[in-house]
Amino acid sequence: MNKKLLIHIPASLLLFFSVFYFSVLIHFPTQELENRIEYEVQNQSKQAFFLDIGSTAIRGIGLQLSDLKLLEKKRRSEEATLLMNADQVQVSVPFFSLLSASPAANLSSSIFGGEINIFTQQDSKGKLLLQSNAKNINLALLPTKGAAWSLDFLGQLRFDSDITFPLKRFAKAKGSVSLSADNAKLDSGTILIKTLPTIDFQEVALEFDVDKGKASVTKGVIESEELSIAVDGYIKLSNQPLKSKLFLKLKITTGEEIDKLLGTLASPYKGEDDSYTIKVLGPIQSPRVQPISARNKRKERNKRTPSVNTPTPDRDITQDDVGDPAETNGRDEEASKRRKERLERAKKRRQERMRKDGKLGKRGLDRILPTDRIRPPKLPLEEEDDEESDEEGEEETDEDEGEDSEEEEE
Repeated sequence: MNKKLLIHIPASLLLFFSVFYFSVLIHFPTQELENRIEYEVQNQSKQAFFLDIGSTAIRGIGLQLSDLKLLEKKRRSEEATLLMNADQVQVSVPFFSLLSASPAANLSSSIFGGEINIFTQQDSKGKLLLQSNAKNINLALLPTKGAAWSLDFLGQLRFDSDITFPLKRFAKAKGSVSLSADNAKLDSGTILIKTLPTIDFQEVALEFDVDKGKASVTKGVIESEELSIAVDGYIKLSNQPLKSKLFLKLKITTGEEIDKLLGTLASPYKGEDDSYTIKVLGPIQSPRVQPISARNKRKERNKRTPSVNTPTPDRDITQDDVGDPAETNGRDEEASKRRKERLERAKKRRQERMRKDGKLGKRGLDRILPTDRIRPPKLPLEEEDDEESDEEGEEETDEDEGEDSEEEEE
């Protein structure tokens, strides 16, 4: 009895999982999944990239995508151009990650003649671990062309990265990134109308330390007998990786052959030590090149050019503006005379208003008549004193009223 149970139970489980797997294999909505992946690539890149998937199939605990094409559109008015293609991309999910709170996935593909492997895992705190490795990437298959330049490289490229960042917040990433090349060689190249010679590179290495929203260059060397490039600076990270901004500085030392070849074409970038210093700025998708001395030239030009906001004094105009001292004194006397006349008129209007009303306001009464606090004790008020005090109070009140009316008129 026990032997039968030991046989029947595993067989039942195997049968159950087999039926379940084949039913999923038959009824799995592969077309809806393809459309969803293509939509996410287009949406997350703000319609800058488009993914075309030829077919999708289930392989084990994962998917196999075949005949992939990645297209790039720099402007909405332009047509999309082919950026890269891949025959197959294998996506697998570790079995035990399905049972844990940390889902993970592996992605592997053959691209540009090499192999690329990506491992990603999300922990319980919402942080995403991204580890990638690419090796034997053929440099001759990489797009290295621009509007006014074209470079043809040979060799094998290697790329490694190990970074961690909160989900949908790539700007908070931490980790390291390295890029190197073996047997690198510039087979041919043109810049405007200049043709570059063949260059064999002895060392190509670029390493970044990713922390605090920046990918800072810790090592940047491109070394050869004819050409030497030292890279410094950083990349300011964005939540959309392709919109991260470059702030790099390249110091280029050339041999006599390349120096003669460039001639006056590279004179804006040439320094006092006969080396060329270039700034590479802007988004990763569309960087721009600028001479390091451009800012200093602007400063010198601003120093030579007088400021518009600080006009230069003109002696003739200054003397005319000063005028004759006698005329200035006459104008002051006329203004003083007009002011006295206004005060007199205001004083008369005040006196007429007070006689017409037959009484003073509270404010005027307090200021004209003496109160008990300031009246000398046991001294009767005389009519002359009252009249004098009334006249003095009226004069003070009229003067105040005149000043008020003058301020209103002004």
